[in-house]
Amino acid sequence: MRHTLRPWFDQVYYLRHMRNLLLNIVLTFNVLLFAGPAVSVRAQAPAESDDVSGSVTISFVGNETDRRAEPEKDHETRIEQLESEIDQLRSQLSTIIEQTVEPADFQQLDSSENVNAIEQTSSYSTALQAPCQWCPQTMFSRTDEYPTVHWSGFLQLDIGWVTQDDTTSQAVGSLSSSTGLRRVRLRMQGNVREQTKYVVDLDFAAAGHPSFRDVALEFNDVPVVQNLQMGFFRQPFGMDAMTSGRELVFLERSAAFSLTPFRQTGISAFGQSEDERGSYNISAYRFPTDEFGVSMGGSGGWAFAGRVTRLLMYRDNGRKLIHIGGGYSFGDPANNTIQYDVQPSFFSTDPGREAEDESFNIVSTGPISTNTYSLFNLELAAANGPFRMQSEARWSSVSQRGGPHLLFPAAYAQMSYVFTGESHPYDRLEGIFHRVIPDCPFSVSHDGGGAVEAGVRWAYINLNDKNIVGGSLNSIGFILNWYLHRYSKFQFETDFPILNDPEFGQGHSIVWSIRSQIEF
Repeated sequence: MRHTLRPWFDQVYYLRHMRNLLLNIVLTFNVLLFAGPAVSVRAQAPAESDDVSGSVTISFVGNETDRRAEPEKDHETRIEQLESEIDQLRSQLSTIIEQTVEPADFQQLDSSENVNAIEQTSSYSTALQAPCQWCPQTMFSRTDEYPTVHWSGFLQLDIGWVTQDDTTSQAVGSLSSSTGLRRVRLRMQGNVREQTKYVVDLDFAAAGHPSFRDVALEFNDVPVVQNLQMGFFRQPFGMDAMTSGRELVFLERSAAFSLTPFRQTGISAFGQSEDERGSYNISAYRFPTDEFGVSMGGSGGWAFAGRVTRLLMYRDNGRKLIHIGGGYSFGDPANNTIQYDVQPSFFSTDPGREAEDESFNIVSTGPISTNTYSLFNLELAAANGPFRMQSEARWSSVSQRGGPHLLFPAAYAQMSYVFTGESHPYDRLEGIFHRVIPDCPFSVSHDGGGAVEAGVRWAYINLNDKNIVGGSLNSIGFILNWYLHRYSKFQFETDFPILNDPEFGQGHSIVWSIRSQIEF
């Protein structure tokens, strides 16, 4: 509004000055006529002064006898004429202003808040100094709000304790308790133009310090495909993989997550159906890509992935829904190898990437020589107010070089309930759930206590097939989440992993973990 009203304010400002100038001219002209015909101008310089500049004196020399002889009624007539002319000038000025500025604009201009806002606008000041469009001040001044910059981030501090039996210790070694920062993210995002977005997301707690997480450019309202994204980002495969690490119900994604391509460098197209109950996302990417978005290797190194979702039911603004989905990925690794690892359920690097310490893996296939691989995924999720259920089943089909074809299955199912009545918001464009936002944020001085949620999850993965003996894992986990407010939560999780090692047999362990998360 302030940019719209400013030109009218300028016109009113200059019209007022024009009015005053006209009034002064008329008054001066009439005073001269009234005073008399003789005007003398003389220059005078001081006789004794160091100042060489002189002074100019204007005096009116009238015929005093004639002025005294002028009838008094002529004075009154002349004054009435002057007042009439002034009234006419005021009337003409008011007519011009009414035709130029609407009354509503005058109301806006009379507001001190709007006037102050206008005076503080740097682009307006530049426009006054350079009214022509080709002037440098106008060419290089900022005429709109782009590009925009929005900073955000979050950090997660994890504490974990592990107890193991002898079988587990022999199979995977001693998993010591640990405390540390799981994620420390700093994110910058915004718009380059109205339909062009960007994001730069860095993690200062991962390997590389820092490492890239999401670094991408996004184009919206693209014909046919709706949205286009390119850069380093999460590939469209799996509901839990597409969910941000700060939105998870449990501390970590399930063991089935290891069978995903996750973050790679590529280009994707995504959008929604007309009724906003379906979504799609397809991507072509380089594989494998390291934590800096670099893909290196010999032949191949290309892959693609796709995911579609559909809401069979959507009611009460997403508090009641049924979600189904499916995904597929095909790839030709650049290094002609692929490896699947499962790591502990706390304070670990992103699954799917080779850990620096191989003993940190609970089950692992080791490097598999392959030409191509295929991934399949099925999704089922539902919500009914504070209750939420989510499950996925996936398979990895590997064409082993010089060996038999391999198939590795994995699955998980989880459910949770929010005792304070809130529900998980559902994102219809991405086909995922977001975290709970408390209706009554926690406050020491008020009655707010935040939101409390409890959940349970079963997860399974089998990395044994034919000549590959990587082991299998079953686990049961329980979670208690306390959402203090929109930007903070505490999580308390207990996991009971059951390891089936081909060499040492079945082993049991217990993992206790606590996470505190703060967003900014």
